Amino acid sequence: MKNVIIPKSIKEDKNVRPLTIEEQEKFTNFLINADITKFPYKNVFLFQMYLGLRIGEVLALRTSDIDLTHNLISVEHTLSVNKEEKIIIKNTPKSFNGIRKLPIPELLKPYVTEQVNISIKNKHFENLLFVNTAGNLVDHRGANKIL
Repeated sequence: MKNVIIPKSIKEDKNVRPLTIEEQEKFTNFLINADITKFPYKNVFLFQMYLGLRIGEVLALRTSDIDLTHNLISVEHTLSVNKEEKIIIKNTPKSFNGIRKLPIPELLKPYVTEQVNISIKNKHFENLLFVNTAGNLVDHRGANKIL
């Protein structure tokens, strides 16, 4: 193994930083007041911010993952892109430890209910909470660009 050359990534490192408390408050106020028909990623971003989920985990949520009786969300899948650049849902999150149940914060309850009702009414693909206007999987890269 001495002669093995370990490949190095040629991807440029991104400068990533968390939102400040002030930025989070401003963003929350914007999202809460946004009309979901004009800003369809409203609930995606609220779920990410207040549940601490990755974008792929949020976009892979199904109505069956939401337990409004016990105020829990089950995280068991993730949305990803395969080698052919096709959007897919993996049956596990990024790691085994990513499988978890999260309590729904009080602030988030109306938006979770709103998204479940939208999904049920529209009978989305695989009962997903979040789909694009054609009813298919959302490209997480597009959601990240909007963010």
